Amino acid sequence: SRKRQKDEEEDKKKQNRVEKRLAQLNIQMDDKLFKEALVARERNLQNFVRGMNKEYTRRRKAAELVVGNKLEHSKFSTSDSASSLVTFRTMLPPLSHPYDEEVVRVWDFIHSFSGALKESTALPSMPSLDTLQDAVNSLKSESEKNRTEAIQLMKGIAITLCSVISPSLTKTLSSSIPNVDTVGVDGVSDGPQKEADVSCLPVNEWTWREVARMIIIWDVLTDIGCSKTEASNIVKGYRSGGHPNSKEAKRWKKIEDSIIFMMYQQLNKHDSSQYRRRLVTTCMSTPSVPSATPSDWYFYLHNIKSRSSSSLSFVKNNVEKSLSVLRNSASEGKDGFIGDLEKCLAALNQGGTSASGLHKAKEMVINVLDRADEKQKVSASKLVSTEQTKLSQEPERQKMGLLKLFQVSREQYKMSDTAKEEYMAAALRLKEKLEMKDSIADEDDDDKSDDEDDGNTNSEEKANNNASNVQENGASTSGLKSDGKTESMSANGHPTVGERDLEIPSVAAEGFPDGWVTRRLPRNNVNDPRMDKYWYSPKLGLKFRNKDDAKRFLNKLEDANGDESEAIIAFHGRKRGRPPVATPTAAVATEYNFCTDIACAPDLIRRCLAVVRTLCASASASPFIYPVDPQIYPAYYEAVMTPSSLYDVGKFLQEAGKKFSLNHDDPEIEDAVTDTGRKIRIIIQNSIYVNSSNSVVNSAEEMSRIFERLFFDWILAPPSLRPTLENLDDDSCIDAHESDVNNMVLLCDACEAKYNMQRLEPPIHEVPKGDWYCPRCITGRSWTTVDPRIGRKVKNDSFHGVVQSCKFIFAEGTKPSLSYCIKESNSGRKEYWGLSDVNKFLIGQPVDPIHCLEALSESPGYGFGRDSGSGVSGELPLTFNPLIADNAAQAALASSVFQSSISACVSLANPPEELLAEEWTTLLSLLVEKCASSESIQEYAITIEGKENTRQSAEMLSFWRSRGAKNIVPDVSDDDSVSSEDETKQSPSDVIIESDGKDVDSSASAVKSPSETTAAVKSPSESTGAAKSPSESTGAAQISKSSSEDASGIDKPSVVHSDERTMEQELSMVSSIEAPLDGEMNEAEQRKKKEQEEADAAQKKRDQALVLAKTRREKKREEALIGFIIGNRLKSTAASFEEEILSTIIKNSLCNQEEGLDLQAVRCRESCHYCGLPDMALGAPLVRVPDDGEWKELFPHAVHERNTYMVASITSKSAEFPKSDDSMDIDSDDSKKFMTVRVRVGGELVSSKTDTADNNKNYDQSMQQFLPRNPIGFQSELKFREESNLSFLSGSLSAHEVCAAAAQKSRKDNFLRDRKDAFKDFLMKGAAMACGKSTPIGLDKWGRSYWVFSAEPKSLFICEMVSSPDNVSPQAKKWHRFAKPEEIASVIVGLGKEPPCEMLREVYPEAMGLVKDRSWSTLLFARRRAKGDQVVASSSDDKKDSADENGQDTGPPFVEDEDVLVESEDGSFLWEAVIIDVAKDPETARVTGYLVHFKNWNSRFDQWVAPDRVVEPSKNNLEVQEEVIGEYSAACNATPDELKGMFAFQYFDAKKRAKGKTRTAFEVFDCVSVGKHDSHNEKLLGLLKGALLMIEAALPRGSVATDEDGHWNPESAALWRSLVKSSLGPESLMRCILVLEDAISPEWYHEQATQLYAAIPTQFRAMTAASLTAIALRVSILDRCLKYKKIA
Repeated sequence: SRKRQKDEEEDKKKQNRVEKRLAQLNIQMDDKLFKEALVARERNLQNFVRGMNKEYTRRRKAAELVVGNKLEHSKFSTSDSASSLVTFRTMLPPLSHPYDEEVVRVWDFIHSFSGALKESTALPSMPSLDTLQDAVNSLKSESEKNRTEAIQLMKGIAITLCSVISPSLTKTLSSSIPNVDTVGVDGVSDGPQKEADVSCLPVNEWTWREVARMIIIWDVLTDIGCSKTEASNIVKGYRSGGHPNSKEAKRWKKIEDSIIFMMYQQLNKHDSSQYRRRLVTTCMSTPSVPSATPSDWYFYLHNIKSRSSSSLSFVKNNVEKSLSVLRNSASEGKDGFIGDLEKCLAALNQGGTSASGLHKAKEMVINVLDRADEKQKVSASKLVSTEQTKLSQEPERQKMGLLKLFQVSREQYKMSDTAKEEYMAAALRLKEKLEMKDSIADEDDDDKSDDEDDGNTNSEEKANNNASNVQENGASTSGLKSDGKTESMSANGHPTVGERDLEIPSVAAEGFPDGWVTRRLPRNNVNDPRMDKYWYSPKLGLKFRNKDDAKRFLNKLEDANGDESEAIIAFHGRKRGRPPVATPTAAVATEYNFCTDIACAPDLIRRCLAVVRTLCASASASPFIYPVDPQIYPAYYEAVMTPSSLYDVGKFLQEAGKKFSLNHDDPEIEDAVTDTGRKIRIIIQNSIYVNSSNSVVNSAEEMSRIFERLFFDWILAPPSLRPTLENLDDDSCIDAHESDVNNMVLLCDACEAKYNMQRLEPPIHEVPKGDWYCPRCITGRSWTTVDPRIGRKVKNDSFHGVVQSCKFIFAEGTKPSLSYCIKESNSGRKEYWGLSDVNKFLIGQPVDPIHCLEALSESPGYGFGRDSGSGVSGELPLTFNPLIADNAAQAALASSVFQSSISACVSLANPPEELLAEEWTTLLSLLVEKCASSESIQEYAITIEGKENTRQSAEMLSFWRSRGAKNIVPDVSDDDSVSSEDETKQSPSDVIIESDGKDVDSSASAVKSPSETTAAVKSPSESTGAAKSPSESTGAAQISKSSSEDASGIDKPSVVHSDERTMEQELSMVSSIEAPLDGEMNEAEQRKKKEQEEADAAQKKRDQALVLAKTRREKKREEALIGFIIGNRLKSTAASFEEEILSTIIKNSLCNQEEGLDLQAVRCRESCHYCGLPDMALGAPLVRVPDDGEWKELFPHAVHERNTYMVASITSKSAEFPKSDDSMDIDSDDSKKFMTVRVRVGGELVSSKTDTADNNKNYDQSMQQFLPRNPIGFQSELKFREESNLSFLSGSLSAHEVCAAAAQKSRKDNFLRDRKDAFKDFLMKGAAMACGKSTPIGLDKWGRSYWVFSAEPKSLFICEMVSSPDNVSPQAKKWHRFAKPEEIASVIVGLGKEPPCEMLREVYPEAMGLVKDRSWSTLLFARRRAKGDQVVASSSDDKKDSADENGQDTGPPFVEDEDVLVESEDGSFLWEAVIIDVAKDPETARVTGYLVHFKNWNSRFDQWVAPDRVVEPSKNNLEVQEEVIGEYSAACNATPDELKGMFAFQYFDAKKRAKGKTRTAFEVFDCVSVGKHDSHNEKLLGLLKGALLMIEAALPRGSVATDEDGHWNPESAALWRSLVKSSLGPESLMRCILVLEDAISPEWYHEQATQLYAAIPTQFRAMTAASLTAIALRVSILDRCLKYKKIA
């Protein structure tokens, strides 16, 4: 048992050992397996981490691409709210000079192309902008001050521009006509023109308006679709009739040459004495207006008084003449005067032979005369004031009223378009009606032929029976229906029963009184089987279309008591009663029923109908009777605005005749006459416009002459010259006479009027060979030649004269009016009166009133109406007229340039002295546009562009070679000046403090003010040693950190000072500049240099270590975040009992536990600003990133290695600083809080040169030194970088570092690209500015544009839109100029940081310098004080001058019988006189006038004159009198100065001239002298007469045919000169120059004449559009082209 027990024990022990070993083995196995599992888990975790890193890398790259692409296509959105000043948004600084847009445009052009204009300029120098604007302002004001100088300046600019355009215009116009006849031969080889440029149209003070007009018209014609050739032909009025030998070409040639033939016919008249007599008339100056004329009875008494020694017969004859006139006069109180004169005459008859008797009789005469003059003497003061008033001058702006005739509104165009559609439909209906009528007429002709073959005579009997029936019914039988049967009309124009009606059996009308019948008539359309029913009245057979009209007539018939004549008048809505006129003449039947005479119509309407009937009967009017077929000629309706025909005119007149049949005095009748003339002219104009060259145009021209003749003679002429209604027959003599039946009638080749050859003056006994023109066509018969007022005397209280001529005035805003020229017989003075004044003051029998004045103003009569101002057809070409041409109307509505061109053309018809400022600026703007496209300007522009391209290429090449950002981004450093301490303290500044991710304004922090900030926080210049003035800080800031903690330990905000190595290096550099004196110094220097190198190498190693430490810190922060992310990812996959193990593994192996770099200092709850993802999405911590505005501000500083940030440390318990929500808690008493600080002065960041340990020269790296967004990490990293002197960057946005880097790259690329584009754009704008193509350099958000012009590159121009005063008209542009740097500085300050500001800073560095040192405001205040002092001084001077004037002594008054000198009214003479009476004011005893008697002049010239005209006969005044007389005598015998520049002047007195005997200057130029008060047109007309006469006097012998049979024989030449001198206007003078051009042989023209005459209007067009400027152009060309030196 013991053994067993022992064995059991042994087994038990053995088993225990086995179990123990097994347990140990199990433990070993478990431990081994656990270790293997840990290794496997760690391996798997590492694989997971690597996978996560790859995924995050992929995500970061994707995020980088997304952010980069997003920012690449986005614009900078600045968050800076410190923009412009509030007042700047609504108004500019009140320092500028305002200018008109047109003024700036003209000024810029003439200065930009001054090199091309200087050879053609008519100005002494190019005007400045202020001068030009002042001139415009002077024209705008009503004051006459400086107006003359302003007009001269405007004319000079216009002449300069036209001179530049003239060569191109001449070339274009002259090349449009093929096969031009050669006018001249040989070139300009000799003569006065040898040194002059005669190859282009001359431009001078006379001709520039005509050249400008041609330029504008040609240019606009090309704009509306005309080719250059078409536009040139329209300007010149050239039309081709086809082949020269064709019938139409000869027909048109005859029309064109008619003007020359008329003049030759006039010059060859035998009875030319009436013209010769005009040569002896002359004009002399008188001291005053005579108080009496031979028609006054006291005129003869003055003769007696003025003659010192009078014989008995002289006194007796004058007394008898005075008595004779007095007895026949209607003078008041004449009986007393008659008695006195009879006593005087009796005394002469009794004892007049004795001296005492003669003396007594003379005294009686003087007493009578004194009594007659008593009233005049009493009212001396009134006469003085009356005399001082201006004479009634010729009306100004006579043609501006024509502008309304060339304007069309959008509503008018729409109405015209609608009316055109209706007209086309009516034309088609009329066409069908006429075709049906023709077809029925053809059928009737066939039936009639058949009836005649059958011998049927019943129709004739039936017609006679029908005619008798009609006469029994009392109806007239006028008019034809379509079937050839007559249709009757009542006296009131209502249809009655006719032949066609009587052929139809009648039926009694049911429901109507006895006698009423009905008939069913077939319709005109033979294919229409339907019939129409008509009702007929019993007495007059009145015909009604429907039953309702017949019933209505029955009601009117009851009211009229059965009188059908009265009832039909009431039926048509007319007034009851008979017309208040005599029994009308029987109506005239006609082939065309649309112009049938209406017997009861007014006389003027019947005359108009007669004109239409006569036109329809003429061969030339056949194409215009009916409307144009819209189906065959649709282009006609597309081209014209208002289609019309004679058919429409006749219908219009018939309606007017019916309308006014009972009221012949209705004023609308005259409007109907005016509309008739306009409608017929539209027919002609439409034809000429649409048909450029064919027979229809020739027919239209011929019909125009016939119509104007008939319209004037039958309707518009004075009643005494009109033929009666019975004699309105164009087939008889134009002046009907009973002898016309037995005599031959001669037809005029122009107007086609017929004349009795025996009644012509002189009579013609044989039919003339060739063309013959009537006297009316030759003289251009119009209202100015037949007005009964012309030649009559008129007299009012202040003026007595004879009516010389009349002219139509087209004033603005009123209807046309008549202006009469009244000339005083003795003095030659002129006044211009209106029609009412002339009628009122006519002496003798009154004249008939003028009817249809508006129609008269548009009627040219037999001529072209240019002398009288009537007629408007020649002002603009038809293609240019919006009321004629449809495309011109569309252009007028769509283009403001077209409207301005029309306005300019009308303005040019007036003298330049009468143009308004707006008209001048519009005209000059148009000329600038035309001048810009001229050849000379284009060549000059090409030269300038070539130079600018070369310069621009060089600058661009230099720019691209230096692509570095420093060369692109503007430098923000300003180390050349430092602000003083006082200036720094006074400058406005802001301190931006960032703590824990929040930007804190200085107002909310312990840094309360700029002064406190300066004390607590050192500026970058202080912290780095680089001087940087706050006033010099301009752009945005970069980044850079350096500071050392304040060791003072005081409890206040401390600032981390920057490293002082920079200062030491600068000091060492300064010391190293000193040159060594000996070898020891060299060794010491070398040793010092070696030590410095070793120190630099050591410092470099330390810096590299710091940079490496910074990189490791960034890696640790990233590892802490990734470890946290991995732990979260694996936590869900691990068992609960393994979480602690797994967390321990991750924390030990992945997560960083270093303070400030752990998860607490990394994790952030915000999302990335760019990708929108949190930090865990990319496994990257969020950092602080600047927004767009901050980045744009910081980047320039970074590029130029400048620092804007400082680091400040504040003890938490001693500094009251606002905390952010996520800031860390600071428990220790001595803990400090770090923050970033930036300083602004004047809104600009202050920066200093960067000096950090990393010393980033690469701005890309410096712009990516981000700080963590987490406040704990922010404090830790900021402290580290401050202590390590490393750079950093902060901002207001949160982003992943990869996103921030991508944003940095995109922003940088965009910024540099924009800067490059801006530089390129700046170069291009500069080149464009130099080439005259200025463009704005910038725009602000308020719509203003900013400009620089080459003429004033240092001035800033701003253009803004301003509202019109009435707030209805569209806004206009107003320009402002800021010329001085302080003014431009005020604009820059007002803009703030708006877009144009950056460009302005670069363009105006001088102004920017004033902004930086803030001296601009000081300069402005100084200017204001100086201006105030000047105003005070000026006011004092004005008061002093005023006091001097008030105290001025005029000297003692003159007394009776004192000799004096009296100044003439126009100030040109001093007349010797004697004071015979003095008038004084009864209250003040001041002299108000003197009655003077002019020595050696009749007493009737005695005159009351103002005191200021009377001077004493001192020696000086007598010398002045002699000088004036000498100058006047010399002027009378000399060539006017205005004509001395002509080439003919050099040969005026030469020998071997065609004129024969030498004529004096006075004989030639007596027509040039004009009065002081004459208008500008009269002065120009006189000069043109003198120029033309001088050319004729200088013609070389042989140039014209002077033999007896030649065109220029002495008699014809004398008559021509008389016609020139007596010309009243442009038409008559144009005739004279055209015939002179034709009379000169082509051999005496230079070769250039061919080109010049091919460039001006044809002779026919010249007469149609005759004007003084057109004459001046032809005179200048003739003077240029004549060979004065060539002698036959």
